[in-house]
Amino acid sequence: MINLKILNILIKEDLWEIIEYSNQIIGIYGFTKDPDTLNYVLIMEYTNKNSLKRCLTEITKNWEQKLFCLYQIIRGLDNIHGEDLIHYNFHDGNILCKKYKENIYGIFISDYLGLYQLTKSFLKENDIYGILPFIAPEILRGQPYTQASDIYSFSIIMWEFTSEISPFNDKAHDLQLALSICKGKRPEIIENTPQCYIDLMKKCWDEDPLKRPSSEEVLNIIGDWIFLPWHKEIEDINEELKNNIMEFINAPIEHNNLIVESHPKACYTKGSQGFLVNLQQNSTLQNEELAKKESTLQIQITNLQSEKQALVDKLSEQLKQNSQLNQEKNNLQNELVQTETIIQELKSKQDQFTNQLNQFQIELAITIEEENLKLEKIAETYQSSQNELVNLQQRNSQTEKVILKLENELFDLQQRNLKFEQNNQNLKQRNFEFEQNNQNLRLNLAKQINKFAEKENILQTQIIDLQNEKQNLAGILINLTEQLKQNKLTNLKIQDQISQLKQDEIKLQEKLAQIEANIQELKSHKESLIEQKEQLEVNYEQIKQEKIRLQNMVSDFLQDQKFTTELKAKLAKLEKEIAQLEQKLIIEEQIKIQLTQALQIKEDRINELEQELINLDQERIKKLQDKRKELKFIEH
Repeated sequence: MINLKILNILIKEDLWEIIEYSNQIIGIYGFTKDPDTLNYVLIMEYTNKNSLKRCLTEITKNWEQKLFCLYQIIRGLDNIHGEDLIHYNFHDGNILCKKYKENIYGIFISDYLGLYQLTKSFLKENDIYGILPFIAPEILRGQPYTQASDIYSFSIIMWEFTSEISPFNDKAHDLQLALSICKGKRPEIIENTPQCYIDLMKKCWDEDPLKRPSSEEVLNIIGDWIFLPWHKEIEDINEELKNNIMEFINAPIEHNNLIVESHPKACYTKGSQGFLVNLQQNSTLQNEELAKKESTLQIQITNLQSEKQALVDKLSEQLKQNSQLNQEKNNLQNELVQTETIIQELKSKQDQFTNQLNQFQIELAITIEEENLKLEKIAETYQSSQNELVNLQQRNSQTEKVILKLENELFDLQQRNLKFEQNNQNLKQRNFEFEQNNQNLRLNLAKQINKFAEKENILQTQIIDLQNEKQNLAGILINLTEQLKQNKLTNLKIQDQISQLKQDEIKLQEKLAQIEANIQELKSHKESLIEQKEQLEVNYEQIKQEKIRLQNMVSDFLQDQKFTTELKAKLAKLEKEIAQLEQKLIIEEQIKIQLTQALQIKEDRINELEQELINLDQERIKKLQDKRKELKFIEH
């Protein structure tokens, strides 16, 4: 049985060159044409379970079955990528299933003929072709298709195997969803999915195409999960892979019960997604809104900067006053230190005078005692003692004056000390008040600075977000503009390339026709030579038969003893004829050899011409492939 797929495009001969008959890629038997609609029809291998989308729940009963189906899908995609091709429209509707027997399914990829050839001819400029949930974000931004874009689509199929529902079926497939995908939105991870499976799926749908694994890497990872336990002993498997395999073994064997009602605008039929123009319009509107927001924020920033400058000026003035107060405080402290130094010096002098006074009083007491002893002992010296007593009294009077003077000086020092202590107390009080005021001022200033910093941080965050959004939109707009320019240049280059290819094709076809004519002529000559050779072989056989007959006749004559002259003459004539026949036989043999050699030469020439034809055909195919690669490179 076969499948028929209608193609409303022109089929060219070189399209056959990218049809590969490998595993996991649907077999293609040829093309035909609908006589009613004149549409071309693609004849493909029949699959009894239709697309993956329609039999997903049937083929995903356990993780072993899921992994084997995924392995078949990535194997087919790797075959396409191995030929340096891109699928361009990879989704569950282009993956076909064939049931061989119970729980045994074959998975095949279809629609892989290189959609850049199939769609460029009828797509409008800036259109995106495919089903939105399976289209990579870089494609939605207007970048060219790559093999990494196919890997993104494969990650969405991986998610379908865990959820058993279509991706984003609860959302409208519109511009809003496209923008969300560009901003990093992905399907929600399903509970009880093995972590190693989640990690691989997230790598495959990474925002950066360069960070996504290749089809070969994904094929090797899934292949290890499936086949390594059968090829190696469990102790020979590394610990990480062993843990991954155990995750699949221990994962719950049950269907996901997630049921989501499909959105009426969720579309899963392939077609042109005209999002680029909408994205450009949306980008222009957002740029205008961003410009307005930026202007408003700039005014707010200017006001805040003015407030900030006023606070800074006020802070500078306050700091200046603080500096003056600190200077005055330092002067008072220096004066206080000097006063305390003077007080210490005065106290030292007071102590010194006190010591001197005590010493003098002691000396005076000793002297009086000595004099009294002398008065008691020496009566006769009373007059002299009396005079000395007067002198001593005078000295005592002078001493008392000195003591009085010292006491007055001490009182003055005490008064000055008291005054200094009062001044010091006043300075301490002023210093305390100054510190209190300074502390309050700093607290208020810190609160104002914190409020300003919070406002500034909020505004700065808003500015950064808006600038990032503006930059992203500007980047998208630049890419789209550049893509439009590049598409125009590419169209011109492709037209030139197509003209050149057509001229080369005409020349090659003329040369091919000439070679085919030469081959036909040589084949005719070869057939003629073969006929001559066959005729010569017949003649040769006849001559050999005639020779044998004549030899038999000669033998009969030799046996007869009654020779006559006539018989001898006839015998001589027969021998002569035999010699002539032998000579003719030799000549025929030589002609046969010459004809065989000529025939061999003709066959060699035909082989050379056929080889030359093959070489020319291969050269033509190679040139076409090179031109196709150049065109693909130019389009990318």
